[in-house]
Amino acid sequence: MVYRLLTFLFVLALSANVYSQNLETDVLYRILDKAIDTQEGLTEAQINSMSGSPYANDTFLTGTVYYDGKVAAENVLLRYNASSDQIEIKNPKVSIDRFGALLKNPSISASIFNEKYVFVPAQGDISERYYKVLYSGPDYKLYKKTTVEYIPSQVARTSYEKNEPAKFEQAHTYYLVSSNMTFTELGNSKSKILSALSDKKMEIKSYFKKYKPDTRNDSDLANLILYYDTL
Repeated sequence: MVYRLLTFLFVLALSANVYSQNLETDVLYRILDKAIDTQEGLTEAQINSMSGSPYANDTFLTGTVYYDGKVAAENVLLRYNASSDQIEIKNPKVSIDRFGALLKNPSISASIFNEKYVFVPAQGDISERYYKVLYSGPDYKLYKKTTVEYIPSQVARTSYEKNEPAKFEQAHTYYLVSSNMTFTELGNSKSKILSALSDKKMEIKSYFKKYKPDTRNDSDLANLILYYDTL
């Protein structure tokens, strides 16, 4: 199913938060005909009834949209759809069926309840999509990529099996990003992280021994890269 934005003009009413008189004609606001593709033709109600979620945040949360690092609109309702890789934006005065998506542009970023998302164009093995910024320092950043796989329902083939309902499964990949936007995948184990940060292997090894960070935890990894950025 496709939700199509019909009269999505509420952003233009936020002129007090717009830093440029001509910004309403810029790419940030060219979303009137932007289609939201939901997963496998499912309705919002069907998605909500399934196991797992295509969203980083299931509900729309208050956030801020930035253009070239400057606030373009604040106190807007946003939601990151990891399955379709879209930041959905909604008018709080209309129903859930009336929402659009930010145009994918490196100049446009968003903060959803203090979680920042940036759009990165394709480069080499790095796919074009949104990345969540977990840490941003003087020399390095830590980005998180979330992908979602839709798994259809499975009917039991024998009396010994059970029917399996449809579900969404999320997968996360972490990247160390240098100041020149070189991406290094960290992996999800201590050995892989030590290999990725091999130039400071002894220091990182000592950090693991002292703090025992969870390699799948956003906060733990952010603290690890913060430390690495000081070496």
